[in-house]
Parts: sequence; structure tokens; C-alpha cells
Amino acid sequence: KTKGKRKHSQESKMFSKPVKRLPSLWKYGRAGFAYKPLLTMDYLDQSILDAQYSVRGETVIKALEYANQLKQGKKLPFDEIAMCSIGNPAALGFKPLRFNRQVLSLILDPASIETSDFSEDIKDRARFYYNEIGDEATVGGYTETKGYRFVRESIARFIEKRDGVPSDIENIFLCNGAAEGVRNVLHMLLRGPEDGFMTPVPRYPQYTAEITLREAQNVEYFLDEDNNWGLDIGHLRESFDKAVEQGVKPRGIVVINPG
Repeated sequence: KTKGKRKHSQESKMFSKPVKRLPSLWKYGRAGFAYKPLLTMDYLDQSILDAQYSVRGETVIKALEYANQLKQGKKLPFDEIAMCSIGNPAALGFKPLRFNRQVLSLILDPASIETSDFSEDIKDRARFYYNEIGDEATVGGYTETKGYRFVRESIARFIEKRDGVPSDIENIFLCNGAAEGVRNVLHMLLRGPEDGFMTPVPRYPQYTAEITLREAQNVEYFLDEDNNWGLDIGHLRESFDKAVEQGVKPRGIVVINPG
């Protein structure tokens, strides 16, 4: 009995240790231990709290609240809301291209290629894609890391035709939207607080948000609104030199403008 009591006492001490080490996780009451939420704002990394992404910020949240009120029949000084916070043509009433959707529907259901009443150019495009992808089982599945080779070949031909310079398909990576590509490049190039990345003003907010998450420095340069939002080389050099004087190491530049 004595040995049993000692063993039980030792086990109790052993299991009580985690509670003592993590007092913020548990609160003891008459009913026993009760869980206290751990994932709070104070628990998050400071870079997460500092990052600003206005596309999903307070203005959008308020707009969604108004949209829900209108849906419920509440009277407001306006009848509808146009969501201009993100580049989504469908939200502004633009009709999608039927060609793309019809081709995709045939790829997902290849048996209907020969039986559908779609035009022949749509069927031909679906046959081409289907044959390049391989078979029905691989449609919608994982691809090569860089994306389908035949798609990268098509992109390379487009770049060569547009810019007049050779394009290597091995240097082309297909992403799940532009945001993924931006995120991968910035994470690859920014090493720490001493590094910077040059971004234009105005700009899409993802760039500065990602730079903040990497705890790096945002080096701004202003576009010339009176010159069709063009890039002024003089101001670009000025922004670059100022950053270097402040001990920042510019690692890259975002070149993009409105429209």
C-alpha cells in the first residue's frame, strides 16, 4: 500500500508539471481544470500584427456588413454596393468568356467532346488540351512543379512574339494566381531586416504586406501620374540611394502601374 501511494504521488507530480510550466493555458476551479484560449492577438508574431492588407481590411468588412443589411431589407441611403477593392470583373457585372468555360467543361468530361453541340473550335481546343494532359484521371490533379510543359511552351512563344527575345520554358513557373508568385519571389530574395524591396506608389497592398511578414524594409518610389503613371528614373535612383544611405540593401524592384 505504501509503495502504491508513493507511485500514485509521483505520477500526480509528473502530470502536474505541464500545468505549472504553462500557467497561461489553464485555470483551476472547483470543477477542475478549464481550458483557456491560447491563440490570442498577444500570442501572434509581431510581423503578423504589423502587416496591412487593405483589400481585406476595415473598408471591405464594412461594405460586406452593408451588403448583408441590404439583403435583409434594411433601408440605407443606397441600393447597392460595388466592390472595387479587388480586381474582380464579375463583381462589377462583366460577363465571363464562354469559350474558356466551355473548353474546360469538355476537358473535365471528355466523353462529351464528340456529343456536345459546342462549336468545332471549342472541341478542337479541348481535344488538344486533353491529349497534352494525358488522360481523364490526371485532369485536375497534381502537375509538374513548374506547371504543364505545353502551357509553358505556349507562354514562351507569346513572350518571344511580344518582346522579340528568346524565352526559356525552364525559367517559366505557373502559379496559383499572381499572389502566390509574388509571395514566393519575396520569400526567396528577402533574408532579413537589412534587406529591402522597391515598390511603386500607388501599388497593390500585397507587396508591402509580404515585405512586412519577412521583417524587411519597403523602399518606395513614386510613379508619375501626369505621365500615364510612368516610371521616373531620376526619382527611382533617388529612392534607391536614400535607402542605401540608411543601411538598407535593396534586393529587387516591383515594376507595375495602375491599369
